[in-house]
Parts: sequence; C-alpha cells; structure tokens
Amino acid sequence: MITKTEHFKTHLVSSVLIESDKVLLSLRHQTKMYPGFWSLPTGHIELCEEPKDALVRECSEELGIQIEEAKLLTYKIDKDESIVNYVYQIISYQGKILNQEPHLCRQLGWFSLDNLPKPLTPVSQSILLELN
Repeated sequence: MITKTEHFKTHLVSSVLIESDKVLLSLRHQTKMYPGFWSLPTGHIELCEEPKDALVRECSEELGIQIEEAKLLTYKIDKDESIVNYVYQIISYQGKILNQEPHLCRQLGWFSLDNLPKPLTPVSQSILLELN
C-alpha cells in the first residue's frame, strides 16, 4: 500500500465496469494526456478527497451513475510522472450510463477483454491485462 511519506503530484481514480463479459471504455478527446486513446473512465482526486469518494463523484459526473458498491482492485504508480491511480471495480450502481462529458470523451463503448480497441492508454492496458 502507499505510505504516508510518499507524495505524488497527481492522484487519479479509475473505474472498471464489466457487464456481459465486456468492459466499459471511453475514447479520450481534447485531454492533456493521451487524446485519441481509449481508457477506463478515469478522473482526478481532489485535495483532501478519499479515493472512493472521488470514484463516486467521478462516476456521477462522467457517466451519470450512482455507485452502490465498489471494491479497490489495485493501484498503479508512475514515479516518473508522479502519478498514483487507484483502480476500483464497480460491483453495483443505479442509473443509465451516459457520456456526461462529451468535450473530454468522444464516445463510450463496451469491449470484450479479448478484443480491446487501439490505441489504449498504457495504464488501462496494464489493468485490463491483469483482469484477463
């Protein structure tokens, strides 16, 4: 686990949502990092916000859903970029998944873990390879 002495410039939270053996991915658009790449839905953790609270907020803002249950799968660290990314699997939610941020996400899509789109962000690819 991450120790209190470790400091990162950027704290992110990513959502793994699997339904009917397909994972939800977003096509990044007009973003600072990896525009034009497919990615797990990901957002920034705000200052003093807990990762799970950020997950709930980001899923509401980006996807229009309310998280009922989620579990922490892993976290990924990029020391070169000073980024930590907490990865949660969504177990249950309420609402209909919609692209709430079309200015940052060109589209949402469901993909088989055996047939993922390209290009895929490196961290999303790493997470999904671990699931497969």
